[in-house]
Amino acid sequence: MLSILIPIYNHNVVKLVEELKAQCLKSNIAFEILCLDDGSTLKHKEKNRIINGLLGVNYVELSENFGRAQVRNKLIKLARYDFALFIDADSKIPSKKYIKNYLKAINDHPDIDIINGGRLYTKTKPKTASKLLHWTYGLKRESSTLDKRNKRPIELFHSNNFGVRLKSVRHISFDVDLKQYGYEDLLWASKAASAGLKILHIDNPVVHGQLKKSQEFIDDCISSMNNLSHLYLTNKIETTRLIRAHQLLQRIGLLRPLLKLLKNQKDRIYKRLKSHNPKLIYLDLLKLHYFDKALRHATK
Repeated sequence: MLSILIPIYNHNVVKLVEELKAQCLKSNIAFEILCLDDGSTLKHKEKNRIINGLLGVNYVELSENFGRAQVRNKLIKLARYDFALFIDADSKIPSKKYIKNYLKAINDHPDIDIINGGRLYTKTKPKTASKLLHWTYGLKRESSTLDKRNKRPIELFHSNNFGVRLKSVRHISFDVDLKQYGYEDLLWASKAASAGLKILHIDNPVVHGQLKKSQEFIDDCISSMNNLSHLYLTNKIETTRLIRAHQLLQRIGLLRPLLKLLKNQKDRIYKRLKSHNPKLIYLDLLKLHYFDKALRHATK
């Protein structure tokens, strides 16, 4: 028995829901597909309302925008079957065995509480240069190999495509205090691991469907540094790749000289990130600058 949970914000989910329903029917299981709209525009709501007429599908519109964390928490409370599968509204399912793969993992690993399927980005370059940065980042940083994900199961956890045994996670909520973008996934996975829950990564990805323009993606990355600094200073998150880099540079005495150089080169960094060949090292340097800035502001 399977509850499929889809948080929606300004996306058309009709094809996604139809594909998921077809796979569930083919697998001959009891299922429900719960879709919770988080204050989308009327245009998107009108397109999605058609799915409410599908057997096994429940589509609900919230009266206002509550945010990613609260919507996920609401969906967990609404789910009524033993195992729940979260999938983001902008996802595309590349495999006709997507549901079967999750069902097999559930049966093969009864001791596992959380199963993460993974994330893919299309290998075809976006036609518009303004989306190259997000695509490059996704392809090189978020589409990790299965072996790498299982070696770092918490740090490489993504909430766009994962399953949970509901009896294990009902007491673990997504943090509604994180208002800005970034690190909600890592915090939730960290809380789950601290509670003794086991996380397994499997090869059952979805394709990330929506790419952000470079400036929006950069803004999100910068904004996420406020979340990361807060979580680090409150001991809710111990380490990430960026935290380790910051600590190493500080330890060997190179942090301040590097940050001083970055401050004078920000315009050049922005230009390179928006170019036809964005290098992720420039994004890493920009994030390092804003992470340190957020740390110093918080500890004044």
